[in-house]
Amino acid sequence: MKKDPLFIAILLTLFLSTTALAQTREQTTVQTASVKLGKVEGAVTVKYLNYPWGEVTFGYLEKGGNNYYSTRTWSVAHLITKVKTSIQGVELPAGDYALVVHPGGPDKKMTLSVIQVAGEFLKDGKWSEKAPEGKVMGKWDIEFEKMDDLADHMKIALEPQGKSVKLIIYYGNRKLVHTLTAS
Repeated sequence: MKKDPLFIAILLTLFLSTTALAQTREQTTVQTASVKLGKVEGAVTVKYLNYPWGEVTFGYLEKGGNNYYSTRTWSVAHLITKVKTSIQGVELPAGDYALVVHPGGPDKKMTLSVIQVAGEFLKDGKWSEKAPEGKVMGKWDIEFEKMDDLADHMKIALEPQGKSVKLIIYYGNRKLVHTLTAS
């Protein structure tokens, strides 16, 4: 069979343009937010990956039903504290922690755990990292609140309020708010 040069050129053009389009999405990168509490600069720092929003994917985290997204844990943030704090009644000595989402399912709610870890675990481009090993300090049910605004990537904000810090996770049209209190 003789290969038509025009056909080969069209096929090559389609392949190259498809590859270029697939690579236009920005790489997931580590972002950082930090706040001062009292006289302590960087008393609370959070590092997180700017995961792209996917409503269907998030639905799997909330309700289950997918063999990949709803059967594994998701490390959403690296929390670094220079002062003793508490969250949801759980005491956290100054140190490094992973905030890890455990997907929900038909008979269970989505949960968040705080795991004491030994240093950095998030890396640019590594959006599917599983939870690092460490001591589980606490775990509780969570439910993201729906909002009108839409964040196309995950963003975590820290808002100081006296001796406390609001940790707000924005993801798509959802947000989750927890308060860290310095002691």
